[in-house]
Amino acid sequence: MSEILKIEHLSKHFGGLKAVNDVNMTVQKGEIHALIGPNGAGKTTLFNLVSGFLTPTSGHVTFDGHDVTGAKPYHLCSKGLVRTYQIVQPFRGMSTLDNVMVGGFTHTNKVSVAREKALRALKITKLENKADVQARSLNLCEQKRLEVARALATEPKLIMLDEVMAGLNPTEVTEVMDIVTGIKELGITVVIIEHIMQAVMSISDNITVISFGEKIAEGKPDEIARNEDVIAVYLGSDYAI
Repeated sequence: MSEILKIEHLSKHFGGLKAVNDVNMTVQKGEIHALIGPNGAGKTTLFNLVSGFLTPTSGHVTFDGHDVTGAKPYHLCSKGLVRTYQIVQPFRGMSTLDNVMVGGFTHTNKVSVAREKALRALKITKLENKADVQARSLNLCEQKRLEVARALATEPKLIMLDEVMAGLNPTEVTEVMDIVTGIKELGITVVIIEHIMQAVMSISDNITVISFGEKIAEGKPDEIARNEDVIAVYLGSDYAI
C-alpha cells in the first residue's frame, strides 16, 4: 500500500489563533482514514486546507505524488480529490439525478456520459429509487447520501467526508457505514471526519486525532482507543491511566 495524501507541517493561523498548527498526516491508498477530535479542534479547517478552500500559512500538501499546496478546489477535483460538506447544500429545485449529474460533468461535456456516472453514483449510495425526486423532498439522511453521490460522480481517487453521519439515527448510521465501506471496496480512498466513535472504530483502518489544532495521536483504532492522550481529550485527564 502506498500513500495518496501527505500533509507536512501544515498550519493555518488567523491572527493569533492557530486553528491548525504544524500537522503531519499520511493517508494510504485504498484505506478509510478517520480524522477525529473535540469540537473546535481544527478538523474542518484541515479539510479546507487540503481541499483548496483555504490557503495554508505554512506547510505542504502532496496528493497522488504531486504538490497541490494552495491549489484551487476545481483543480483538485479534476485531479481526483473531492470533499463533501458538514451542512448539506443540494440544488433543492432540481431532481436527485440532476444534482448528481453536476458532479458527472467534471470529466465530460456529454449529457449521456454524465447521466451514466450519476446513475452509478446513485446506486452506490442507495438512492437510485429517488433519482426523479426533487432534492427538497429528501430527508436528512438522503440529502447527506446525495452529497456523497455528487462527489462520487466526479470519479475521485480520494473522497473527504465531513460528518456524513451527523444527525442520523442508529439505523441510518449503519446504512451510511455500509456505503462508506462500499466506497473503499471500489478502490477509492476515504478520509472522514466523524464524531460517532462506534462508527469510526468499526470502519477505519487508521485514525488521526487532533486537539487545539495539533495532532496528538495517529494509529490503528485499537491503538487510539488505548491512547492516554486521546482518552484525556475526550473524557478528561482523570480517566487516563
